[in-house]
Amino acid sequence: MSKGMVDACIEFARTDTHKIIPFPTFCTRASAILYAFIAFHPYADGNKRTALVVTSFFCFMNGYALNISDDAPDFTKSVAVRCLDTAEHSAGEEVKRIMEWLLPNLSQGRIMRLFHHLSHRRQRSLAAKTIWVIGFTVWNEAALARMRELRREKHPSNFDREENPTTT
Repeated sequence: MSKGMVDACIEFARTDTHKIIPFPTFCTRASAILYAFIAFHPYADGNKRTALVVTSFFCFMNGYALNISDDAPDFTKSVAVRCLDTAEHSAGEEVKRIMEWLLPNLSQGRIMRLFHHLSHRRQRSLAAKTIWVIGFTVWNEAALARMRELRREKHPSNFDREENPTTT
């Protein structure tokens, strides 16, 4: 892992140049985060999964839920393949393509708005902090369970060995 590259992935979505903000909206920033973790490749393995989880967390922190759909592994793989094709690759076009995939997978309900409100208001009460921790825990468990489920679908033989270890 390269901490500098992880930082660069986050900064890619936040950076403004000469008072021009390339990703001014929530959706474009979420798309830029997903793109950066796939394209910049900060880890030796797991960059596409990390991209999905980090984008999901960004959505959670902004009051949205990201449904990591069944096509997410194939979609992120197609992004990675296009990123390798330097002659045809355009970061701006790729972020737009990601946003088109991302938008139908986003939702915002009352509970998500409450967590967003609590996280941004920096509520000091014990009740507010407790509610936020519960919300984060629920998001974390759901996101990790979804990633395990997608991985199990892609590589069932690996999970069969883990669930049914043989003794020697």
